[in-house]
Amino acid sequence: MLKSHLPDYLLTFGPYFSDSVHVPFKRVSIGNPFLEMKRRSIPEKKNLYERATRVLCLSSGGQPESVNQLLELLADWCKANRYSLKFRCHPSEREKVKEIYPVVVTSQIMVSTVPSVIDDIIESDIVISEYSTTVFETLAMKKPVFLFKNKFYDIIANDFNLIPIVELDNLIATLDKYLNTTIDADAIPFNKIFDDNWEENFSRFMKTTLKQVG
Repeated sequence: MLKSHLPDYLLTFGPYFSDSVHVPFKRVSIGNPFLEMKRRSIPEKKNLYERATRVLCLSSGGQPESVNQLLELLADWCKANRYSLKFRCHPSEREKVKEIYPVVVTSQIMVSTVPSVIDDIIESDIVISEYSTTVFETLAMKKPVFLFKNKFYDIIANDFNLIPIVELDNLIATLDKYLNTTIDADAIPFNKIFDDNWEENFSRFMKTTLKQVG
């Protein structure tokens, strides 16, 4: 009875999303048109860490105390290396960002006012984020991303075994290590998250489905 009220197909952004959903109907991986369009607008880099001087830190709004400590360390590190640092808070924190994160004032950290987080990601070379959907979006842009280990980390650890994990104790050492490494853009595992060529995938799905119906 319930099945008669459910769709026949669920179209997803990619393999990760298809595998994460347990439903009694067919899952079809298509891709994400918006993210694919954005990614194609970014010039390809042979080495992801070449001239990597723009750092973006993202908050998920769940643990401001540890993010303040993270920002303080990043501010000192960026200043010592002459890197730029931008902070993007969670939308729920935007109106009180300077109260919640006083370090942005004391360390003179640039706070993003760009409407789209994708544009912030595109304009950055390295992204450090708490657990958030922006981790997926950073991978889709073929940008190196570091996952900041907070209290939610153990819940989602298995989903991010291909992403470097940073904690306050190893933050600077981990960043220095990766910035002295040559990593090709193809090493970013975005295809494990999002499918590519969404137009081709959708067209093939529609032709196959219509043929079955007809």
